[in-house]
Amino acid sequence: MRNTNIHRQILFALLTAMIFVTGFSANSQADSCALFNELFSGTSGNTWNCGSHGKCTINNGRLELTNPESGYYSYATTSFMPTGFFTIDADVTETSQFPGLNSPGIGIYPFTTGDLLFSISNVATDGFAVMYYPESSQMNFMFWDVSAAKWNVTQYQAVTGPVTSIGMKVLNDKVVFRANRKDTGISLPGVFTMPQVIDSLWMMASGSFSMVSFDNICASLNSDPTPLQTVLSVSPTNQDVTTDAGTTTFSVSNTGTGTMPWTALVTSGVTWLSITSGASGTNSGTINCDFTTNTSSSARTATIRVTAIGATGSPQEVTVTQAPTSTPKTTRCTATLDENLLLHIPYLTYDDPASGTLSLWVDLVYESNPKQIIFKYKRSGVINRPSFSCPASTLSADLNVHIPDVLLPDGVTHLWVDLEYSTAPSIMGNIYFIVTNYGVISD
Repeated sequence: MRNTNIHRQILFALLTAMIFVTGFSANSQADSCALFNELFSGTSGNTWNCGSHGKCTINNGRLELTNPESGYYSYATTSFMPTGFFTIDADVTETSQFPGLNSPGIGIYPFTTGDLLFSISNVATDGFAVMYYPESSQMNFMFWDVSAAKWNVTQYQAVTGPVTSIGMKVLNDKVVFRANRKDTGISLPGVFTMPQVIDSLWMMASGSFSMVSFDNICASLNSDPTPLQTVLSVSPTNQDVTTDAGTTTFSVSNTGTGTMPWTALVTSGVTWLSITSGASGTNSGTINCDFTTNTSSSARTATIRVTAIGATGSPQEVTVTQAPTSTPKTTRCTATLDENLLLHIPYLTYDDPASGTLSLWVDLVYESNPKQIIFKYKRSGVINRPSFSCPASTLSADLNVHIPDVLLPDGVTHLWVDLEYSTAPSIMGNIYFIVTNYGVISD
């Protein structure tokens, strides 16, 4: 019985010691540090490089960062290449030489030096950091805006303390802040494409006259076998619109999982198509477009490119096809003006009081004149038993001509034209008509 009690006491003591030393359960720690482990004992094989704006030393099994320059971060960096979504934690301590003055901040910053970037709030960024401020028990996220070359900083959020370790869990659609090797409810949404994008790890410190130390940095791949994946869908692929000015829309949606920021841009047809709203959004949204009137006789097409960084099916291009200007149909009665400016009238009627209605065809030819548009009579002929069912051109008793439809040499434009007989130049057997009025036929 004594031996059994002694064995139980020894086993209880060992379990108590394990809990006291580790400070957390096995399930809450990053999975056995299989991805990355650093105890600063000299046996990890990791090479740490110090930044130029503060001091960096390894003392007594800890990485110490001290005295960052004002406005800068003191940091140490090493190679870190996760092959998928991961969780990372680090034990931290801090000492402020002047408490309350520029409170020290402690951070972890996974970073990529390559061309594949992440997207956070529609900002292309090469990394993302969690920062913890012990004296105020607050944290925030930071990410570097590659285009603007500046840090973007989120609002501060309270963290329940005390905190002895900080970290992050990186998922497809967000980064979760971890404290004491456990997930918190604080996260940063975005698009975090994996794998093989991140290639280095920065341990950071801010705040003048402070000392921050890191130990027991541990990282592993997340155990979720089905990471979130956004899928971009835009519909319809084409919108057919009418000749006249108007509006049209496209629908954007995320048919996958996770959060999907997206942007839309007109890449061709910018002179007549514009996005009035919905040029960017998250997950689902509507792209609203305005288009101007198409005055051409040909149809035209504009292209919109929708991009969602990291999403399957991105980018996608959709089109707007606008109908050409409608033109009147040519009939047997349509007069034609050819490239030689010969005006042929195929069907002209004249009401003769003596003999009744006379049906004619007539050819007139343009005569150059600086002040008036003048046509000279060239030839004509009588049409016996006309069988036209379309409106005829007419010749009145006072020799005025009305032509309801003239097709110009471009083969597209139709006019109506009025002419009147001119007595002044009509001498020596020549007959002239002056254009007195005309207009475009729109339909």
